[in-house]
Amino acid sequence: MEFLTQADLLALINQQELDIISDETAARIDAAELMAIEEINSHLHQRFNKADIFNTAGGRNALIVMYCIDCTLYHLHASIMPENVPELRQLRYDQALKWLEKVADGFITPSISPKTDENGEKTKVMRYGSGTKQNFYF
Repeated sequence: MEFLTQADLLALINQQELDIISDETAARIDAAELMAIEEINSHLHQRFNKADIFNTAGGRNALIVMYCIDCTLYHLHASIMPENVPELRQLRYDQALKWLEKVADGFITPSISPKTDENGEKTKVMRYGSGTKQNFYF
């Protein structure tokens, strides 16, 4: 595993269940973890440095680890029985996606250093769009 450890996964699932959904192969767990990492990175890469998000040397952000575990376990369950993912895994996965969307939109700021430009200044994220179109008929 690249970012998560076996102990991380065992915090949210027991070993017997993990063996069942992974077919007792590390390759399936690694593939699901890579999917989860890319999913998290796709939400956070504009505002945060990828090296800081998935930094294993200086300490990991506990929320990123938890949501990475949730996404990994969801992907493992979905790979063996996509129409019958346990409700707990679906709820935790949905919660992870909602949190990631809030972080991406700037409503929540986790304790990860922001992305900086070559001058060391915080990169500004520009948003564009408009409000919903309103039609008034009298």
